[in-house]
Amino acid sequence: MGIRDSHTVIEIVNDDMPFLLDSVSAVIARRGLGVHLVAHPVLRVRRTSDGCWAGIAENGDGGAKAESFIHIMIDEQHDAEKLKNIRDHLAAVLADVRAAVSDWRGMLAQIDTSIADIRQSKVPIAVEEVDESIAFLEWMRDNHFTLLGCAELALTGKGDAVSAVQLPESGLGVLRNPDVKLFRSRSDGLVAISPEILESLQRPGPLIITKTDVRSSVHRDTHMDYVGVKRYGADGKVTGERRFVGLFTSGAYSLSLIHI
Repeated sequence: MGIRDSHTVIEIVNDDMPFLLDSVSAVIARRGLGVHLVAHPVLRVRRTSDGCWAGIAENGDGGAKAESFIHIMIDEQHDAEKLKNIRDHLAAVLADVRAAVSDWRGMLAQIDTSIADIRQSKVPIAVEEVDESIAFLEWMRDNHFTLLGCAELALTGKGDAVSAVQLPESGLGVLRNPDVKLFRSRSDGLVAISPEILESLQRPGPLIITKTDVRSSVHRDTHMDYVGVKRYGADGKVTGERRFVGLFTSGAYSLSLIHI
């Protein structure tokens, strides 16, 4: 990041992947900064084995890779602390984008696993509700939900002392970090799980569908959608959930309810 021609210039070079420009733009928009120029070419380049720049690739160069070059000129910023804050937030958002894109196939596989688990479990509810839940997950998987994070939680304790804990190494995408908080508590700030979801987890129905209290850092600057799929023990009782966070696609919002 540097200062040129009375503007602050943000330059980012990254592997070509979805959501880069809109996620970076959201960081700038949230700060109310004026944007004077945006350039975002995707170029095929060559690099040395240690990652150093080796030039633009020739046509047909099999060793080339596509890279995203983002150049944004914003209102001039002289405050070093503000520049550091912008830089740190951009780095965090780019890390979230990379995690969500890298783990996308793994999250799709977790939806398939959830469907199989519901089919095989002895859930004490009507067959129609089970079938509808499976149909919804299949619809969600078929390009109607942008998957950004997934994790498994286990219920612990009994009675009023029941809580949910994320299982080690289960987090994918933006939920790789088990300390990520998705909901806002009136007394304790952000929390991993809301009292309403904890209460819903103790009921037999397979799905919980709601909104998180935190905004997405990837793709669209809006509150993330939350789909919780309950996990059941051999006795049919709920033992935890597999949670998915992301964004319903724009196409999903324009579909007739009859087709969802």
